[in-house]
Amino acid sequence: MPVTKAFDPPDGVDAFSYVFDFTGQHQMGRAVELHCEGTAIPAYLLGREASKRKVKAYVRVTPPYYDTSVEKTAHDEKDTLKPTEPIGTWYHEALRLLASFEE
Repeated sequence: MPVTKAFDPPDGVDAFSYVFDFTGQHQMGRAVELHCEGTAIPAYLLGREASKRKVKAYVRVTPPYYDTSVEKTAHDEKDTLKPTEPIGTWYHEALRLLASFEE
């Protein structure tokens, strides 16, 4: 099914205002290619379509696959946290792809 079909509402229903994206590869230890294909690519395709359709909010669920072993109990946007394993890298790359959209 093309991504565009996921954004088409049933007949007689207004266009979607909010999109929740729960896609992504959640199993550790899988091949790197599966994490890319199952996490970054779907996020990019869904985010691009949401941007084209000007939805009010596109919400991407992102598990916390980051190394937080630094001796701090809380982190903020200024901290440089590194993704853990390939799974964390591809979730992080998915966010970078989404941040690259103009709108």
